[in-house]
Amino acid sequence: MSGSNSSPDRALPRQRPPGVDQLLRQDTFLRLAERHGRALVLEVVRERLSRLRAAGEDFDPGGFAADCTGELEAI
Repeated sequence: MSGSNSSPDRALPRQRPPGVDQLLRQDTFLRLAERHGRALVLEVVRERLSRLRAAGEDFDPGGFAADCTGELEAI
């Protein structure tokens, strides 16, 4: 082998989540902040990112936004 670290079993590189500020500037989170208040959205985003990182899970932008929306709508 010629120094390649790739293997057939290896998936695409993991997608790291963007920073909190970058997320909060996205349309979805701006709309959530209008509806629920920026402070609450910030709290939910930080908590969800913390759980995601602790679990070592990949970041799925659509899934993350849906999870945050669901949590905020349940409050």
